[in-house]
Amino acid sequence: MKNSSPVFYGDAILIRNSYELHVVIDKTIFPAQEFQINERVFRYLALENIVYLPIIQREGRWGFESKNTPAVSDTLIDFLSDNNVKIRLIRKEIKHSDVGPMTSAKSFQFDKDHNRFLKINNGYYRVKQDKFGSMYINGDYDILPLKETDGRFYINSHISHGQYSCHKEVLQKPNLFSNHKNYYFDNSVLQAVSGEQLLKNAKPFLDVYLSLESKFSASSDIDSAFFINDNDYFLYQDKMLVVKQLGGDYYTFLDDINSEGNIYLYKNKKSNTYYLLKKNEYKKKWKYNIRNSHCKVKRQIPSGCMNTYCETPELSTLLKRNIHNGFRILNADKKLELYSGIDGFYRSKNDMRSLYYLSSDDVYFHVSEVDNIEERVTPVYFKIYGKNKNEEINHDFLISDICILKDFYDKKTIVRTPIEAQEIALGLDKAYSQKLLRWQQHSSEGMVVERGSAEIEQLSQRLSNPFNVDEVKKIT
Repeated sequence: MKNSSPVFYGDAILIRNSYELHVVIDKTIFPAQEFQINERVFRYLALENIVYLPIIQREGRWGFESKNTPAVSDTLIDFLSDNNVKIRLIRKEIKHSDVGPMTSAKSFQFDKDHNRFLKINNGYYRVKQDKFGSMYINGDYDILPLKETDGRFYINSHISHGQYSCHKEVLQKPNLFSNHKNYYFDNSVLQAVSGEQLLKNAKPFLDVYLSLESKFSASSDIDSAFFINDNDYFLYQDKMLVVKQLGGDYYTFLDDINSEGNIYLYKNKKSNTYYLLKKNEYKKKWKYNIRNSHCKVKRQIPSGCMNTYCETPELSTLLKRNIHNGFRILNADKKLELYSGIDGFYRSKNDMRSLYYLSSDDVYFHVSEVDNIEERVTPVYFKIYGKNKNEEINHDFLISDICILKDFYDKKTIVRTPIEAQEIALGLDKAYSQKLLRWQQHSSEGMVVERGSAEIEQLSQRLSNPFNVDEVKKIT
């Protein structure tokens, strides 16, 4: 008998014996089933090893459908092979009989409601598109942003490409440093490292560690790196990745084959995550307004007298508009001291809680410090506030959040607004930097916890405890 969807299966035929349906695949007869997806689309499955699997037509003959959509890249397949990732994204309720057949002309398979799916390892992942045109896998518990390159789907791993995957992995630590703080590779770095020869060429950690354990030490310049044999290394997937600081907040991987480095990283001093940097982005020169303490004698505000620092144009404009919230401090050299070695920021010698930022023309502004490590690309260091009638800090009037970066060339302190900081650090345009900042502000309200940690155990216990429904009703 003819199949019910010749537009998909051509003239491929089936065998019907009473109420039973069969197909011939490679000269073998298999029991088959027919399912109707919509008015025009039918789906056929054949029984192989007690499991019904979808079949398609190739050159007039039946064959088993591939377990992966042809448009899916190997890196995406590998990423979703991790069961901890898979269970968050796969649509378990979608079966082979719920979607139409795979075709070479289309990247997706569709259900009766025209929802799009990618098939990966015989599982189905729903694909959606946001209002900006970015595609993503929409799972039951998470999302995974995608990008399409040359007709194939990859994880959208770079933060400058639009919506991106915020998956990150903690860097391994040698046993000697097991009590050190955790640092992470952003997904953009993970994808870059996996796609290069860098990992294959790297030395296995144990081969070196077992023979030279006593010579290992923590790197003095690079967070989470260790130092041995005149080089700094990251430990990742039990391999030693040579890393070099380029200046300020910028780094690169090196290997024996490519001594120039071809993977560039950015990590703010106050951040716990390394991000992929577009090649040569760190070499861009930006225009800044030079600031200094305008010292009249060398004794005034040590260090601050000698070092200039930079203020970005947007911040300069913002502070000029709020100049009425600034003030001058008489005998500043006797009353203030440089704060935490950060040029431009000072603390009262008489009140350790009083902090100030020195802008142009000897005008100071009240500031408060943000002392936690943030999940943002460019964490906030300080907040600049207005003043009240007594010229004391007015916490109800926030002028701007402040980010601190180091210039690549001369390592000078650069004082920036968060939007400017992201533009400069990752080479983003202003409009996208604004969107990214809003997204990070919403997504960084939680905390990073390790699997199996005490925080997870406490959460599980709290969720299992009975709660007062009346309290919920009061809120709603």
